[in-house]
Amino acid sequence: MAITKGSALVRNEGDQIETKCAPIDSQVQPGSIFEAIVEFETPMEPGHYQFGLQIQFGQYIFGEKVYCDFIVENVNSDLIQDLEMFNKPVIQQI
Repeated sequence: MAITKGSALVRNEGDQIETKCAPIDSQVQPGSIFEAIVEFETPMEPGHYQFGLQIQFGQYIFGEKVYCDFIVENVNSDLIQDLEMFNKPVIQQI
């Protein structure tokens, strides 16, 4: 069964991580390789996280599950302060 253009991966298992998946931009024939884009923001809380994705078209979810498995490590407060420095606007007078 081909994957229809406009299908997308959807999170349907595991930790409650909000995901955004771009639609598949062309029909994919069985046995073909395709690229799927999944965006998600890692939790702030350190820990081991996992979620599963499957292809969805309309109300139908099908195909093999793809898993994303990652670890969020404890970040020390000095590093957070250093990173926050880059998010502050810089005002220069000319």
